[in-house]
Amino acid sequence: MSKRLATLATILATTGLLAAPPALADTSTITIDASGPLTVASAKVSGTYRCDRPVTPQTVFVSTSLGQNGISRTIGHGTFANCDGQPHSYTASGTFTEPPFVSGPVKATSLLMSLAATGLPLPNFLATATRDLSWQQ
Repeated sequence: MSKRLATLATILATTGLLAAPPALADTSTITIDASGPLTVASAKVSGTYRCDRPVTPQTVFVSTSLGQNGISRTIGHGTFANCDGQPHSYTASGTFTEPPFVSGPVKATSLLMSLAATGLPLPNFLATATRDLSWQQ
């Protein structure tokens, strides 16, 4: 999954430009674990997700971003999801050449979404999780 596609999907979801449609399965879930402080050298978010096998051919993945004061940055390159109805762990990590945030709370957002295999690949949001984490300079 390309970083550009993950970034586009995260922007659409977090800005409200694309409203989340009803979930494919009511049982899809995603969580974000509590973690130590995030830094420029070590921005790592992890958690668990669970999704059922999609009814139609789709690509399902996890995208994670961090946000503070109107600034949002995607971390990682998106993780392909294994939709077999069982819980699975995910980790998104990245580094920054310059600090995008000031010290203090940042909002982590993880999205479990699918992309249809045909036509324009618009995201279908299956589950969303947010958690306040701490950023240190």
